[in-house]
Amino acid sequence: MTHPIPLPTLGDPGASKRRRVVLAIAGTLAFVAAAVAVPLALAGAGDSDQAGGRAARRRPGAEHPAAAKSAEPPAPTARSPAATPAPEAAPRSAEVAPQEAQAAAEIERDLPGLEVKRGTVDRAGTLSGVLKRHGLGAAESHELAQALLGKFDVRRVRPEHSYVLRFDPATKKLHALSYRVSAAEIYDVTRDGRGALHGARRRVPVQRIHVAKGARVQSSLFEAATRAGLRSVIVGTIAEILSNEVDFYTRQRPGDTLRVVVDEERVQGSFQRYGPIKALEYRGEKAGQARVYRFAAGDQEGYFTSSGRSVEREFLRSPLKFVRVTSEFNPRRMHPVLHRVMGHMGVDLAAPPGTPVYASSAGTIIARGDGGPAGNMVQIQHADGLVTIYAHLSRFEPGQSVGTRVDQRQVIGYVGSTGRATGPHLHYGMKKNGRFIDPEGFEVRPGRPVPRAQMDEFRRLVGRLDGELDSITIE
Repeated sequence: MTHPIPLPTLGDPGASKRRRVVLAIAGTLAFVAAAVAVPLALAGAGDSDQAGGRAARRRPGAEHPAAAKSAEPPAPTARSPAATPAPEAAPRSAEVAPQEAQAAAEIERDLPGLEVKRGTVDRAGTLSGVLKRHGLGAAESHELAQALLGKFDVRRVRPEHSYVLRFDPATKKLHALSYRVSAAEIYDVTRDGRGALHGARRRVPVQRIHVAKGARVQSSLFEAATRAGLRSVIVGTIAEILSNEVDFYTRQRPGDTLRVVVDEERVQGSFQRYGPIKALEYRGEKAGQARVYRFAAGDQEGYFTSSGRSVEREFLRSPLKFVRVTSEFNPRRMHPVLHRVMGHMGVDLAAPPGTPVYASSAGTIIARGDGGPAGNMVQIQHADGLVTIYAHLSRFEPGQSVGTRVDQRQVIGYVGSTGRATGPHLHYGMKKNGRFIDPEGFEVRPGRPVPRAQMDEFRRLVGRLDGELDSITIE
């Protein structure tokens, strides 16, 4: 009788050794070189609310801390912007080859004699799980993934997605698949006369409606946006854009005013999402006043005042949307699990499992994988010798790897408790020229202003958008 070789687990004394062997065999030398010092420094990055022993506090400039206790945003009040994650940008239509276009058109109708099965992706969230549920195996999963190669990354499969499968009732062989991410993003795969599968993205017309709306605050930013005819999903985006200009948390007052210029994106008349906000104004007696405009300055788009000053910062104050600090940077901290002095070279941020983790600044991923005690870990190289570290992730964002260039606020992973952790949280670290520094003590510099060579173009944009903002009537 044979016995399976046990896989390394957190409770297995040989786990770390076998893990290092696997990494060596896999040839992940780039990751090991970048991360070798980090797991040692982060070995103490496992304290959560239960083990940290420090009074939890809110990081200045972060979203409302109450949201760290729940996946739902806090109830909107007069002093809370009820921040909501920003909507994703609308996906662009992919080019479809003639053969693939014909295949996509064929799946639009229920072909006579085919067996049709519809459903939604289960909680496992994998293509193989969908197919296994309907009696298909690894070979079909591979065949479908190959048909969709370059069109849809099957690692993006999520539980909220839906699908339609069509089978040949005689052979039980898969004939076609229609996979729906959203009303604007649908992928079709069908089998041709020679038996080969071909995939294509369906061309879905997206209608963009330009809107300019405003309202007076009575109780909260959420309430004001809703009364202006805007959907609640835009509130978090507004609060995020103006987070360095307006104090929504302690100084928002009834009577403050809001004006927004943005595009709505609709499919067959049904609202899908907002595009990027084009111009935004907030005026408050106590909270402050700001009018900002979206502009492509150099190689990055951002928000600027009429003088060309960026309202963004080179680094986010926190890589999480909602933040509660449970353990601070402390080179001589007593480790809550190992019970000995071991430096805590970063800060621990409490958040529910699965909370998106953002790159705090633009940069290049230099390490991504198993960091030992740090669990699933990502390191990003930024300008001026700065490196940021994100540890204990439950999983990584699909489609990224070592060498991938990421933008500020781009999702790189999700909060978890992998590695040596007593509960779900994000350990966030920062290095300057190879030495760990306190992320909370790091002086965040303003973003780059509009380049002088683009100022004339920017002023023309400001003049046009000012006319739209000024024309919005607030009752």
